[in-house]
Amino acid sequence: MKKFMITMVLGILSFGVQAANKSYVKNVMALEQRILTNPHPSGNGKRFEGCGPIAAASILGYFQTEKGYKTMSGGDNFTGYSHPSKTIKKFYKEAPSRKAPAKGTYEPDGKRYNQSYTVPDNMVKGLKHFVNKANKKRGSKAKLRVERAKAAPFRTWEKRIKTLESQLKKNRPVIMLIHNIPGCLTQEDSKSGGWHYIVAVGHNRTNNNLKSTQNKLYILSGWHEYDKNQTYGPAAHIRGSAGSNGAHIECNYQEIKKTNPALFWVQ
Repeated sequence: MKKFMITMVLGILSFGVQAANKSYVKNVMALEQRILTNPHPSGNGKRFEGCGPIAAASILGYFQTEKGYKTMSGGDNFTGYSHPSKTIKKFYKEAPSRKAPAKGTYEPDGKRYNQSYTVPDNMVKGLKHFVNKANKKRGSKAKLRVERAKAAPFRTWEKRIKTLESQLKKNRPVIMLIHNIPGCLTQEDSKSGGWHYIVAVGHNRTNNNLKSTQNKLYILSGWHEYDKNQTYGPAAHIRGSAGSNGAHIECNYQEIKKTNPALFWVQ
C-alpha cells in the first residue's frame, strides 16, 4: 500500500510539472508588413517593410509598452495601438535590411512590390541599435541585451526549444527565423520565398516527448495587424488562416523543428 501511495504521489507530481510547462506573453502587438517608401540605402522606390523589421518592432514594442524601456523611435509615440512606421524604417536602415532579389506579390493595392530581407547577423545588429539607445535612458531598470541561438548544427533542436520555453516563461517574446514555411502558417507566409521571421509569444508542452504533435507554439505571423490587447492568450491562435484573424497562429513543435529555426530575443 505504501509503495502504491508513493507511486501515486510521484505520478501526480510528474503530471503537475508536465502540465505546468506552458506560458503566454500578453500584449505583444501583432504588426503587419506595409509599404515602405524610399528605404535607405537602396534609394528611391517602394517595397514591403519586411518580416525582419516587423518582428523586431513587435518585441521592441513589447519592451516599451509592458516593461517601460524607450526601445522605439520617439516619433512613433508607440503605445501598442498604432503602426510604428518610424521605428520600422529606422530598423530597416540600422540592420540594414535589403531588397530581395525576387519581386513580391500583389499586396496590398494590386501593384507588384519588391520584397525585403534581413540577414541574421543584421537582425542582431538592428536590435542592438535600439537596445543600446534604450539602455542609456533606462534609469534604475536592468540593462537590456540581445541574445541569439543559431540554427543547427550550431545548437540542437532540444537546446533551442528549451531556450525558447525558458524565455517565454520569463515573459520575453522570441523572434524565430524559419527556413521553410510549415503548414500551420497562413497563405501569406508562403509568399516570403522560404525564409521568414515570425514571433513566438507562448507555448504549451503537454507531452514530454518533443516529437509529440500535442505540443503547441503560439505565433505572430507578421501579415495582419491587431492592437496589443488582441494578443490575450492561446485561444486567439488557430491553425492557418481559415476562420482566424490571420495574425495569431498555432503550430506544433514538430512543424517548427522542421524549419530549423534560429532564435533572437531581448532580455
